[in-house]
This record gives sequence, C-alpha cells and structure tokens, in this order.
Amino acid sequence: MTQPEDPRRVKVIVELIDHSTRIAELYDRGDLCARLAAARQRITDPQLRVVIAGQLKQGKSQLLNSLLNLPVARVDPAEAAPPSGDAVPVSASRPLPAPRPPFFSFCRA
Repeated sequence: MTQPEDPRRVKVIVELIDHSTRIAELYDRGDLCARLAAARQRITDPQLRVVIAGQLKQGKSQLLNSLLNLPVARVDPAEAAPPSGDAVPVSASRPLPAPRPPFFSFCRA
C-alpha cells in the first residue's frame, strides 16, 4: 500500500488560505490577513508537532520513546528532571541513532 502524494492536502489548504487572504484584503482586514499568513506558514512547515500531556509519572516519556522508537525522553525516575513545563524539541532533521527493536507490536485480525 502506498501513501498518497499529499496526505494532509497541503496544496488545497494553502489555496483556500490564499483565497481567503485576497477576500480579507478587499475588506481591509489586516488583522485577518496576519492570522491567515501565520496559518499558511504553519501549514506549509514540514515539521510535525505533537503534544503529549498528562499527570506526572503516567508514562508520557515511555509513550514518546515508543512512538519514535528512539530513547529521546528519560524514563528512569532517578535521571528524570523535575517538571518544568518546557517543550522539548525533537527534530528528525539531524541524523538519528539506529532504531531499537519495537517496544510493542500491533496484532492484525
């Protein structure tokens, strides 16, 4: 099974944003034009952003490591830093270490 060329339909969304921007400009809605420009920039950015939130000690780091199949978040309680509320950027644009064996597998019926 192959993936579609553009699963997020970015081209269609960008066309809609551009069309909406032209309409907003006709009605002198600079505030709306600025918001649409920010939305256009966000949708065309190829980086994927994921938020994992929850209570302390409930497996968020383990989930992140499992999803990425990489040890990017510490899971040892002795090593874990106190919660700061800061986002930890994870970028796939740099070379990543070799993947570990899967933490879990899915059963298919």
